[in-house]
Amino acid sequence: MADWVIGMIEKFGYFGIVVLMLAENLFPPLPSELIMPFAGFLAARGDLNPALVVAAGALGSLIGAFPGTTPAAGSAPTG
Repeated sequence: MADWVIGMIEKFGYFGIVVLMLAENLFPPLPSELIMPFAGFLAARGDLNPALVVAAGALGSLIGAFPGTTPAAGSAPTG
């Protein structure tokens, strides 16, 4: 799994981080502890911008959190 995560980040960059972090919220067996350290390593090596790595991780996590927290259509209380 680590090779797949590294490949996604190396191939797709920031977009890969967003997608992986989104997937981390939807599929719990994919931990963010596996995603962000590799992204941080690439940022430390100079391949990615550290601030954009953090922003991509936060954005992916935020987007991935929405399906679990938004109420289903028609189930919201009225009045």
